[in-house]
Amino acid sequence: MSVARQLDELLKARHITRGKSLRSFSHNVSPWSYTALQGRLVSLLPGAMSAPVSAVFQVIWDAQNEGETVVWIGGTQSCFYPPDAARQGVDLTAMTVVRLNTDKDMWFAADTLIRSGGVGMVIIDLAALEGRHSTQGVLSLQHRLSGLARTHNTAVIILPHRENTADNGALVSLTVKTHMTPLDLPVGTCQVDATPQRDKTGTANWKAEAICDVPDGLC
Repeated sequence: MSVARQLDELLKARHITRGKSLRSFSHNVSPWSYTALQGRLVSLLPGAMSAPVSAVFQVIWDAQNEGETVVWIGGTQSCFYPPDAARQGVDLTAMTVVRLNTDKDMWFAADTLIRSGGVGMVIIDLAALEGRHSTQGVLSLQHRLSGLARTHNTAVIILPHRENTADNGALVSLTVKTHMTPLDLPVGTCQVDATPQRDKTGTANWKAEAICDVPDGLC
């Protein structure tokens, strides 16, 4: 069964609703929020510990609070740790996870999902591929995805492979670096910071901070 057919059946089975229409936001809205990232391709640089994934969980929580459908597209060999996501408020029962073998399949899946108009946010976890990357036809899929994100007002977050931090650089609207700092108090917590390395909107002077539980294994 083709990836496109599988996704079409998934959309029908889950009764995914269409995303909300484009809406303006004030200067009081955090730049690291679902509202601020709508219609943009965002890339998170690889970071220490689980800082990038923890930062993504923050935006997923925000999108779900807005009533949006979130889809995580990852690899078949590894994935995010569900208990960590749940502790940060992510509703796992409301988030669809698609697991594929190659980055080309991931881009194509994202293209199909966004084109449906039924998702508000897509996360493309290229870091989960463990080196299985293709190149043929990928660039054209990336170009299409960039246009579709704007057309359907979908937030697209990319977690690049650690060995290729320049993934999609020319097409990415916002590149973010993250940092995680364990805290003494409250015990078992850490601070996750997200700051822009490059922001094509020109609003690069910001920093988003959040306190979350230390991921399992880092306590």
